[in-house]
Amino acid sequence: MSMNRAQFIKGGATGTVALVTGGAVLATAAAPAAAQSSGDKAILRGAAIAELLVIDFLQRALRSGAKLNEDVTREVLGDEKRHYETIASALKDPPTRINTSFPDGTFDSAKSIAMLGFTLDSAFTRFYIGAVKRFDSTKLSTLAAGLAANEAQHLSVFSSILGRGLIPLPAIPTGISPQAALKALAPLYTDVASGAQLTG
Repeated sequence: MSMNRAQFIKGGATGTVALVTGGAVLATAAAPAAAQSSGDKAILRGAAIAELLVIDFLQRALRSGAKLNEDVTREVLGDEKRHYETIASALKDPPTRINTSFPDGTFDSAKSIAMLGFTLDSAFTRFYIGAVKRFDSTKLSTLAAGLAANEAQHLSVFSSILGRGLIPLPAIPTGISPQAALKALAPLYTDVASGAQLTG
């Protein structure tokens, strides 16, 4: 599947596309115990796939030659790697690799990278906000709240690059469902190695 950037961003802006990916784990957050319910496992598997997606996105951005702030981008990448490790630790068979397919021109410039990063992180923040009430485990709900908070910080990085200011979210951002998020991720990856089932 393929999707050009205009379609991708338009879908996100109108709410017909709801994307998901990481948010940083707070420094004090411990890795959660294995998820107890099938619903928790399904959310975690989707989040793990999303983290793999954003890790690949950031690694490609750093290799692109675009004039990014490399120190900040590497810090965000480090956060996303920690997200994946924390989420994967709660799953017996986490996804370990995905094949990604980004819109044409995504890595042509710092601005084009920031455009997709902004779209992703806007939705990733809302995914984790939505996951807070959907997790059966209180510990996982707490983790999701921490992920949402740090993902909002990542969003501010891309917002600043685009000249949109450092507070791009509304005062009370709303959540989105895991189902909508997973459906929207489909154009960005083609297959998943290990833990391929997304429903518990």
